[in-house]
Amino acid sequence: MSVDLVSVLSLVALGLQLLALAAIGYIVVRVALRQSDEPSALAQGLVIGPALWGLTTNYLLHLLPGSIGVVSGWLLLVAIGIALTWRTRQSLWPRLKHALPLAAAALAMFCVAFASRQQLGTADSATHLALASSVRAGNWPLVLPWIPDQPIHYHYGADLLVGMLASFDGIEIAFATEVFGAYLWTSLFLVIAMLLRKIGGFVGLVVLAPLLLTSGAWSMIGEIVSPPDIVQIAVPTGLPSHETLNSLHSIYIPERFEQPATEYDTSPPNITRSHFVFAYALAMVVLERVTTRDEASSWTSAIALASAIGFLSLLSEEIALLTIASWIGLKAARLLPLRSSRLTWVHWTYSFLAHRLSLIPNRDSPLNEPSQALEKATQSRIDILRIAAGPALAILFLISAGGPITTLLSGTAVTGTTLEWIEDPSSRRPFGTMLNQLPGGLALFGLGALPVTAVALLLAWRSRLVVTLAGITAIFVIASLALQYKAYPLDMTRMDGHARTFALFAFLVALGLGLSNLHHRWRYVSAVGIVALMTWPTIATPITTLQRQLSHGINLEEISDPDIPRSVAHFIRTQTRPGDRILSSYPAAISSATGRPNASGFRDNLHLLSKVGPVYADAKDYLYPQAVRDLAYSFYHANETSTERLPDRSRQWLNNPRYLDLLIRDGRDALYRIRPAFLELQATPHPQSYESLRRIIPVGSSVYLTEGLDPLTSARLASTLDHTRVLGEVNPAGLHLLSPIATESYGTTVPDVIVIPEGSTSFLKVTSHSLGPSWTNPLLVWTKNGIDVYASTQTASGIVQSRSSSDPQSEFSTQLTEFSTADGSVTLALSLIDDAPNRWTGQDWVVVPVEDTDLALPKSIALDRHNLIDISQWYSGQIVPGQGTTTHEIEFNSQLASFAVRNAQGDFDAVRSSGDPLKPGTWALTLRLRADFMQAAVIPILRITVSRSGDVSYVPYAVEVSTIVEPCPEHLKITDSCRQFTSSGHAN
Repeated sequence: MSVDLVSVLSLVALGLQLLALAAIGYIVVRVALRQSDEPSALAQGLVIGPALWGLTTNYLLHLLPGSIGVVSGWLLLVAIGIALTWRTRQSLWPRLKHALPLAAAALAMFCVAFASRQQLGTADSATHLALASSVRAGNWPLVLPWIPDQPIHYHYGADLLVGMLASFDGIEIAFATEVFGAYLWTSLFLVIAMLLRKIGGFVGLVVLAPLLLTSGAWSMIGEIVSPPDIVQIAVPTGLPSHETLNSLHSIYIPERFEQPATEYDTSPPNITRSHFVFAYALAMVVLERVTTRDEASSWTSAIALASAIGFLSLLSEEIALLTIASWIGLKAARLLPLRSSRLTWVHWTYSFLAHRLSLIPNRDSPLNEPSQALEKATQSRIDILRIAAGPALAILFLISAGGPITTLLSGTAVTGTTLEWIEDPSSRRPFGTMLNQLPGGLALFGLGALPVTAVALLLAWRSRLVVTLAGITAIFVIASLALQYKAYPLDMTRMDGHARTFALFAFLVALGLGLSNLHHRWRYVSAVGIVALMTWPTIATPITTLQRQLSHGINLEEISDPDIPRSVAHFIRTQTRPGDRILSSYPAAISSATGRPNASGFRDNLHLLSKVGPVYADAKDYLYPQAVRDLAYSFYHANETSTERLPDRSRQWLNNPRYLDLLIRDGRDALYRIRPAFLELQATPHPQSYESLRRIIPVGSSVYLTEGLDPLTSARLASTLDHTRVLGEVNPAGLHLLSPIATESYGTTVPDVIVIPEGSTSFLKVTSHSLGPSWTNPLLVWTKNGIDVYASTQTASGIVQSRSSSDPQSEFSTQLTEFSTADGSVTLALSLIDDAPNRWTGQDWVVVPVEDTDLALPKSIALDRHNLIDISQWYSGQIVPGQGTTTHEIEFNSQLASFAVRNAQGDFDAVRSSGDPLKPGTWALTLRLRADFMQAAVIPILRITVSRSGDVSYVPYAVEVSTIVEPCPEHLKITDSCRQFTSSGHAN
């Protein structure tokens, strides 16, 4: 167990704040939400307190930004607690018999959750840390640090609370994030556990609560094809045998692995996405209250529930929408009796006017009956208004809170969500594995979301809570199967995770109700059966991984970012303004540590992934004054590693105090103030900068971004060349792009400029002639980090930037001498001329996917030509360096995945191969030269077209093809043992 004094003090400060929030939440639950069950009120208060504080402060910060707003939120929350305490006539002190066991359970669960420290290992942890740090710094309205000029479209509720909890400067944001995440998981566990105790008694609590540790209820299933089952039931399927004991051992005492095989084998407290954990707990509190029959609709309860849903929209908009829809549906059902009143609106209006105009002289007169009816009708209308006020206020909060829903309604972002059935619905496994047969007459019956929900409905179809949870589950299951999210397809898998979680909740509630309805003898018998056959088989594997995590102990040491020294971060937090922008080679780290915006993204496009935009790249790589000026930087965080890569001109600027003023230095890191004289410099852009490319390409030119470019590269180029007609596609998933970058489809237009990965150069040289005479000899006009920009001779006239010339004797050439096809096979003879024997070590043949265009360029190829390209089929080679000119006869069939070479006796010998028959599409057979395990050159030989009917056609790329063989860089070369392995012809 690792401990330091600072972390202990931080933990105490955070704990006191969370206890205060829980206490106020307990008062709200008892008084406003009329929760009569004391343990449930204590558990639900853990969730309601932070939610109310977050929502009220979320609005207050618009008027009182910074610490003043945070303190005002505290004062307002305390005032709410005092007011509610004052108005109640009953004692609110919880009894010790309830408070002490719950406190002990909360402490134990918190230790379990905090020991895992899961949140900082997620892909989007830097985003949450930066947002929380921005809140602490006083930046409001909140923005994404990498695009501070764009409105936020993000679920920042949990980050808002972390930032406010860490307002004391001594508390590190990373530490506060982990503490709050553990608190939220503890709260969720206790909310569900106390609900089970309330409906199923102590037996239901002990038997069912452990199922919350199942691996099957996850918010994000990632790219795993087969998500785990929610519950697993051990069932006999035959007679016992000698293998039965082994099967029992694998079920009840599974093998413990030191390293998790998949993300589902990590520790059971699923707090990698704390905002979802918070959303589940908050939704369950709201749904439990609105489905309780004795819950009285009052103004205070309406406001409290609406506030909870309002903050829920800052955690997960999809869960918030279904929660409010469920509440509206339940209230609508309750309003039906009121709407059946015999008093029509016309009669009510007449009675009101008659009473006001004194047409009814005596209250005791028979003529006063309309007045009595009026009073009843008025009370009825008040009841309707009070019942409808809560959902109406919740909708108002959804619209105005400032999260994703607000941004969508304002028109500053698009959802990108479409109705389209996913290609493989079974990949979500909504039914589970159903039956996993084991040796020895045993099997594990695995249930997914749909069967678990069906069982819940069968057990408790009269429970409004179970029916509501089942309805939410069904909607999420349909959404996971029928919704496509173009901006970030992987993100839609959260719908499947939500379905699993709510299905589990419905199942637990239904089992709790079922146990409560049994005679106490049968209840205990059923409890033993549930534990033995379902609970333990479900949680046995998660428990083993939990033991592994707990064996490491609780780490109370704060985690600091090694990229930003604490002294530099402290200086920035205390000596700069909240909105000052910092230029740094570590933009995510600088924002996480200081809360200052880094402006590193695409400034004109809203994107949820923190990726570097082209203007920022110019500022970082070349310290280009115009880029620094355009992004409005005030300070520059320099690291020796990054400054060593700067051009000489940029280092001279850095060392000139007239341009950049040194403020603090800590070892290899330094912070500079950017002075006005630097911003006024009118310098020419570096030849490899994006600004240089922008100036090279004439306005209105057509630029084709080939499919071989990765999505982020395409986005940077399209953003840079917005003064041209950009042809091709920009994949929004690379950025989680919500405001699209304008492009046109590549059609019949002959482009003026073509952008390719440099590994595609050999393809372009043999196919570009198909575009016309101006493309017979394309000219290289710009290159950067493995990206080559070629222009036609007409477009490139006068602006050509040439790459350093290569040795003309470093070529490898192929010449096609014979070519014939028959029965889906192709036979060809190739003459191979090797003029670069010292630049490659081995050879193989690979089939790669190519574009369905005249250029037929590779769809997927590494920007660095020395990395392997995407391979569909592989065949071992026969050529070795130093043989000069050789001739080879080859027989190739793509659908049989066969490749044969004629031997000296005139027979064809098959070579080793791997890969499946090609699917419909366009492909290319290429000859690849290897430099150790890297590629030295890729030469296109045949273009292969497979039709939907299965017909195959082969077309040579060119009769003669030559390419420069560039040696593999020294830092990429590997050991002799690896070289010996790769030279044997292994594909990977």
